[in-house]
Amino acid sequence: IRKKLFERLPKTVVPTHYDLTIQPFIDTFKFNGEVIIHIQIKEPTDTIILYAAELQIDNAKIISNSKDELNGRIEIDEENERLKITFNKTLEVNYI
Repeated sequence: IRKKLFERLPKTVVPTHYDLTIQPFIDTFKFNGEVIIHIQIKEPTDTIILYAAELQIDNAKIISNSKDELNGRIEIDEENERLKITFNKTLEVNYI
């Protein structure tokens, strides 16, 4: 895969707030963490694309306004520093 020139993320899903928890391991220069991203869905989509560089992502899920949970399938494009999360259902505008 060739590295792309800088490219903006799709505007179908827009982050509105981040809650980040980090547990550092000073002796190994590594960390564990969790991020909760509040998003606004602008257009129907089954995919969320985020920036991610040098991270191991264990899982991704969406919790809707009505508390429904959807687990996503994770694909990491290390060359272009992108994380693609695909869901088995279309996320409608204002789903979250």
